[in-house]
Amino acid sequence: MTERASESLIPVMGHRMKFLKLLEALKKEKQASASGNLPEDSANSVGSIVEVADEASTSKEPQTSQQTRKRPAVVPVQRGAVVFNARLPWPAVLDLPTTFRPEVVQALQEKDRCKMTTSVRKQFLSRIYEHFSRFTLYPSKDKVLEISQLIVKTYPFLKDRSVGTGYDSWFAQLFEKFRNARKSIQSDPEVILHKRKKPEGSEIQRVAQKLRRGGINWEPPFPEGEDEISMQRHKHWLQIEARKKNPDPEKLEKRMTLTFPDRRKLMNQKITLAEAFTQYPALFNFQQIIAEFERILGVDTSILATFKYNFHQVCDQIVCMAKAKEGKKKCGMAPFLSLLDDEFDEDSENTQEEIAEAAMAVLPFLLKSSAKDGLSQQQAFVHFLPEKSKTPKEIAVERDLPFPFIIMEGTLDAPGELHLAAEKELLCSFNGKLVDAALGLLASYYVFMFNYPPRLNNMFLFLQKCILQINDGKKLPSSVITFVNDIDSLSKVVNS
Repeated sequence: MTERASESLIPVMGHRMKFLKLLEALKKEKQASASGNLPEDSANSVGSIVEVADEASTSKEPQTSQQTRKRPAVVPVQRGAVVFNARLPWPAVLDLPTTFRPEVVQALQEKDRCKMTTSVRKQFLSRIYEHFSRFTLYPSKDKVLEISQLIVKTYPFLKDRSVGTGYDSWFAQLFEKFRNARKSIQSDPEVILHKRKKPEGSEIQRVAQKLRRGGINWEPPFPEGEDEISMQRHKHWLQIEARKKNPDPEKLEKRMTLTFPDRRKLMNQKITLAEAFTQYPALFNFQQIIAEFERILGVDTSILATFKYNFHQVCDQIVCMAKAKEGKKKCGMAPFLSLLDDEFDEDSENTQEEIAEAAMAVLPFLLKSSAKDGLSQQQAFVHFLPEKSKTPKEIAVERDLPFPFIIMEGTLDAPGELHLAAEKELLCSFNGKLVDAALGLLASYYVFMFNYPPRLNNMFLFLQKCILQINDGKKLPSSVITFVNDIDSLSKVVNS
């Protein structure tokens, strides 16, 4: 980083020179570490640079009530992890940047609108763009309007009284700034996604219009140092390793992470599951489907642990709602509810895991799309095989609809082997519980790019948005909102 480039980051010269000096020392330490001659005090260099940057950010700059608000916490990424979702979530409370070029700082401190010349105004807009492009390169009109209102609220002297509400001018300029900045971007996956157009005479829709779950990772770029040749080499290694009886889990996980962009390209091409298995047989494994889901979401924590913990918080309320509905008329939930001990029986008590299993089994009934869809919806979610009259493969072949579903050998209280199936194929087989299988099923819709089937749309949206809190910009159906409100009401009754 040059001194000129660091001016916008650290406007105060003393702090800036100290920062550059420490940065240069860090570069030398890195070179020394490569040769094996690492200084003893090298561990303190990064911390010193952070301290200088923090000190500079709180130096003489315009202070406002908006700027004193805390920024949303960012989960630190483990060193060496490959994270493709580089953009931060849109903040609940907007905050303007606190660092500007010296001439911009002077104009803002003097609160003189005449000081905001064309040049200073451009620098101010560029800094605003840099700050909010961390969240998205495609802000909606509502978001741009919110930023414009914040600018005028924070710096009232910038209000343009000759135009409408006073922030109309800033709205137009910001919208134009984002649009012009995107024109020169060539490598960002989000921009590539929006620029890809429908070929003339082709039936393929524009990709942005068919954007589905995991959109930012639709076609992420290759990790640094990787290209098509290295991808083919990794893919060949994975194909050989997957045939082994005991593949190396650490090496397999590393290669699967490196080849993640290549798989996103394949799924974008709408290849069949049979073709996907030929190229990536290692993906057709329960653990790898969950791991791929975590790569799509860009998380470094266990998504299965999060899913089970969050679902356990509402399973008591779901069972309570199911008992109330089943008591009024037969809905098909009785076989699952009967597995739970009578609440008045003091001799025995169900574990939280048993309650969660029953709650997951009755969820399709409670979130059905219409009154007649209860049983058929539950069967679209999970097919029970209490007796081995048919094999799981035969059940998969008989299913006409292509979307993924669960096959459970045995019963809910005595489960055998579990399977995920789709397109008349078995995706994977594993041992576990229905709650585990439900997350694997949800993950398979992301991994293999399936749309939610109409019958299960409400249930999957509840699991996606309310349990895992994965937002996609789409509104929840009113029936799901009502369901969530009922859960909340029951929670308040229990807590009181």
